[in-house]
Amino acid sequence: MLFRRRYLSRLEKDLDRWIDKGWVVSIRRDAILNDAAEAAARDGKPQTAALLAMLGALLLAAGALAFVAANWDEMGRADRLAVLFAALTAAFAGGWWFEGRGGRPRVGQGLILLGSVLFGAGIMLVAQIYHIQAHFPDGILLWGAGALAAAVLIPSQGSLWLAFGLAGLWSVQETLAFDALPHWPFLPAWAVLAAVAVRHRWWTCLDFSVLVLAGWYALAGTRFALEVADMSGTGAAAVLMVPALAAWVAGEAVPRVGWLLHALGLLGTVLCAYIVTQPDLEAPAAEVALGAAGAGVGLAVLAALAVRARGRDGGGLWERLGLVALAGLLAPLRVGLESWSGAVAADWGMIAGFLLLVVALAVHGGRSGSPLARRVAYGAFAVDIVGLYYRGDVSLLSLFVFFTLAGAALVVSALRLEKRA
Repeated sequence: MLFRRRYLSRLEKDLDRWIDKGWVVSIRRDAILNDAAEAAARDGKPQTAALLAMLGALLLAAGALAFVAANWDEMGRADRLAVLFAALTAAFAGGWWFEGRGGRPRVGQGLILLGSVLFGAGIMLVAQIYHIQAHFPDGILLWGAGALAAAVLIPSQGSLWLAFGLAGLWSVQETLAFDALPHWPFLPAWAVLAAVAVRHRWWTCLDFSVLVLAGWYALAGTRFALEVADMSGTGAAAVLMVPALAAWVAGEAVPRVGWLLHALGLLGTVLCAYIVTQPDLEAPAAEVALGAAGAGVGLAVLAALAVRARGRDGGGLWERLGLVALAGLLAPLRVGLESWSGAVAADWGMIAGFLLLVVALAVHGGRSGSPLARRVAYGAFAVDIVGLYYRGDVSLLSLFVFFTLAGAALVVSALRLEKRA
C-alpha cells in the first residue's frame, strides 16, 4: 500500500509537469490517475490471494505436524505412516483438483506447497520411526528432490521456492557439519533448479535463486579463505569483494535478475570494505591485498567495457567504476600505510578511506537517482560513526578533530555546489 501511494503521488507530479510542457492534455489527467489507481488495486488482489494461500498451506503443515507430535506416543508405526500418507495424498490431490477443475489455481498452488512440506516431514518421521542412521544432509537433499519433482510435474512455483531453500540448507549442513570446503555439488543442483525457473518464466523464483547462490558464495568463500587458505579476516573480505565489484558495476545489464545482482554487488562491496578497514582484525597479506585489488578492479573494468560495448549503460557507469576502484584499493592502501607509516597512520587512513567511500556513494546515489545507493550509504555512514565512538583505541578528542574537519569540508563543498546550481 505504501509503495502504491508513492507511485501514484509520483505519477501525479509527473503528469502536472508533462501538462505544463504540453505533452499531455490536461483533461486526461484525472482519467489517467483513476485508471492507475484501479489497475494497482486489481494487481494487488491476485498477489494477496497467492500470499494467503501460501501462508495457509504452511499453517496447515504446522498444524498437521503438531497433531502427529501430540499423539505420537499413543500411535503405532502403521497408524503414524497412515496419517502421514493420507495427509500427503490429500494435499496433492486437493491441489491438483483446485489447480485444474476447481478453478482456484492459487489455492491449488498452496495445497501443492503443503504436500511438498509434508513430504519432507514424512522423510524425517520415517527416519525416526525406523531409527535410520545416515548422512543426515541427504534427507534434506531427498526432500529438495521431491519438491523439484512437484515443481516440474504439476508445475508448482511454490515447490520450486522450497527446493531452492532446501538446496541452500543442504549446502549449509554439508559445509558446517561435514567441512565441505567449498561444497561444489551445490552448484549443479542450483543450475538445475534455475533452469526450471527460467523454463517456466518464474522470475521472482529466479530472484530468490540469486539470493541463495550469494549466500552459498559468502559462506563457502569465507570458510575456504579462513580455514583452507589460512587468510586473515581482512584478506578473506578483500578476496570475496572481487566478484561483488563486478556485480555492482555491470549487474544491471544482466537480463531479469540484473537489479538484484547490482544490489548484492553494492551491499557486498560496502560490507567487505568495512571489514577490510577494521583495526581489530589483522591486516591482509601484501600479496593477497594486491592480487585481490588487481583482480577486482580489472574485472570491474572489463565488465564496464562489456556493458558499454553492448549499449546497456543505464547511467553513472563510470562514476560507479571510480567507487569500485576506491573500494578495491582499500586493502593494499592499508598494507602500504602499515609498512611505511605504522599502525596509527594505517588506522586513520582506513577511517578516512571508508568515510570517503561512503560519502562518494551518497553523492553518486543523488546524481544517478539511485535510492539504493543513497540508503546503503546512509546506513554505512551510521554504522561507521557509531563504531568509531565505541572503539577503544581512538580518543574522543581525536574523533572531535576528525569529525569537525570532515564535516566542515562537506559543508563547504555543499555551499559551493549550491552556488554553482
